[in-house]
Amino acid sequence: MRNLQNVVLILSALFGLVACGPSFQFAKRPQPSALKGMQKIALTTLSYDGLMIGKKTFDEYIAGKAADKDDESAAKWTANKATWKKNVTEIITGKLKGAGIAASEVAKPADAQGGLVLLMSVEFIEPGFYVGVASRPSETHVHVTIADAAKPNEAIYDFVAMSRTSGYSTGGRVGDDLDRIAGQIAKFLIAEING
Repeated sequence: MRNLQNVVLILSALFGLVACGPSFQFAKRPQPSALKGMQKIALTTLSYDGLMIGKKTFDEYIAGKAADKDDESAAKWTANKATWKKNVTEIITGKLKGAGIAASEVAKPADAQGGLVLLMSVEFIEPGFYVGVASRPSETHVHVTIADAAKPNEAIYDFVAMSRTSGYSTGGRVGDDLDRIAGQIAKFLIAEING
């Protein structure tokens, strides 16, 4: 009986370590590709406006951490958000440039000079948890719109990219989610541009 319990614990732990890759839910996606042949993309800085952590706004979540005397966790969230923002931009611009597509970061859509503008906003994070034999993966949703730089309020593409990741730390799980989402967004853009 003890061996069976050990096997169940090991299998549960292994199952908890399996990560699900990103997926997209499209609200708007023209067919055939509206991006074919485009060679210039400006990424706006990743936004956290309106971010929900589970069922709480980001501010409510951080206030709860402070009320629980978990100031270290609150400070880590702020630092992690800056790191995640930087990593997402580097992953997408690096992959696009590697495919021969001009990519740059702009503070706002009006700063883009021709080509396309990519707007990304992290809308939802379920941090998940990991406590030895029990875990729940994180889940992260990023709203993405792609528009002509001359008409940034008229989305050509509109979708939500989602990822779920298991791991040991909250920052690591969510960071992995965002890295995977960034890689998949870049892969999607390259495929749509190359037609």
